[in-house]
Amino acid sequence: HRWRDQPRRPPRFLHPAGKVAAFDRNGTESFVRAAYLARDLDATIATLEPLPDELVPSGDWVDVAVGGVEHYWQVTDGYDAVVIPRRYGGLCMGAQEAMAAGLAVVMPAWPPNQEMWPIVPVRATRGGRVPLPAGWMPLCDVDPSQLADTMLRLRDDPNMLADAREASLAWAEDHSWERLVPLYETEFQRVIDHPLPAPPVDQRAINPFSARR
Repeated sequence: HRWRDQPRRPPRFLHPAGKVAAFDRNGTESFVRAAYLARDLDATIATLEPLPDELVPSGDWVDVAVGGVEHYWQVTDGYDAVVIPRRYGGLCMGAQEAMAAGLAVVMPAWPPNQEMWPIVPVRATRGGRVPLPAGWMPLCDVDPSQLADTMLRLRDDPNMLADAREASLAWAEDHSWERLVPLYETEFQRVIDHPLPAPPVDQRAINPFSARR
């Protein structure tokens, strides 16, 4: 109950844009639009590089912090919730680091996000796909109005925010290195005790010149 006993203050929301990447993967445009619709929020975008012109907020409804920090865990200091309307589902280091810091995590309800983490979900719809070396990656889009509504509910409902923060911290503790080490050790020992037979070696793969005449 560490957050329930603290004096009430407006919660602070953080969006990690990080390093600008392809197709706005962290959903910065959706966050900017949502912050504009909500307006009365303490919201900040943290980014390593200046945002592209089309993503720079044209008003003072959201702050932009450009540049890194000495230690990566300092990014979340002083915030209550992290908002990542990420455009695809799956592993997200920023979300997991925020949970370890005890922040509520707002993300799209897009597989496998809800199966992996105790997020505060926002409805998402299919948003096309992009080609990657391993194949096509399906994207999702978040409605900025629904994202704004979710942030306002967290702002206005301290119990909802506290529940989300406690769920984040519980997940992080259950997935801490101390908890996972025995699982890794057991699996490594199983492989050592019952090694799989080595696949046949293709000499041409080792020496591509061997097939030449």
